[in-house]
Order: sequence, then structure tokens, then C-alpha cells
Amino acid sequence: DDQFHSQIFSGIGMMRIWNIITNQGGNHHRIRLLSFTEKNVLPNIIEQHRSMVEALRNKQLETILNLEDKHLSKLLQETELMVQHYPNYFKQETSYVGLRLRPTK
Repeated sequence: DDQFHSQIFSGIGMMRIWNIITNQGGNHHRIRLLSFTEKNVLPNIIEQHRSMVEALRNKQLETILNLEDKHLSKLLQETELMVQHYPNYFKQETSYVGLRLRPTK
């Protein structure tokens, strides 16, 4: 998953954003691993990735940005859920809540 998104962010010239996301420390990885245990999370992630690959093939930058925004928003929702379910697994860190790939209109 990390390699997949790293390649996408690199390909669209936004590695700085990817570095911000991944430098959030252990919580980022912990949340993703825990979220895989939730029903339908993994199939949804796979489907989102397929959509991103299709958008890349068709050189649809706007679609890619929308899909990544949606993917990041889902991660934020999963973060809240995982912290509620497993509060002892997390430490407080700087958050990327509200981080978007492009300005909102």
C-alpha cells in the first residue's frame, strides 16, 4: 500500500504531501494494520486502488486527486474508530486532519 501511494504521489509531483502523511510516525501504520481487521476494509481498499490505476492509465489527474482525497478521508474515519477501539495502542501526534491534495473550492 505504501509503495502504491508513493508511486502515485511521485507520478503527480506531490511527494511532499506523501512525506507529510508517512512521517506521522507509528500511528499511521498501526491504524492501517488494525483497520484491515474491520469488515469490508480490505476489499474497499483494493477497489479504490483499481480505480486509481484506471485513472492513471487514462491520465485523469482530477480523478486521481479526487480518489486520493477520498482515500485519505477514509483513513481519517478509520483513525477515529481505531483510537476508540484500541486507545492504549496510540500516542498523541501531530495530525494531518484536514490535509487535502488541492485547495477546496
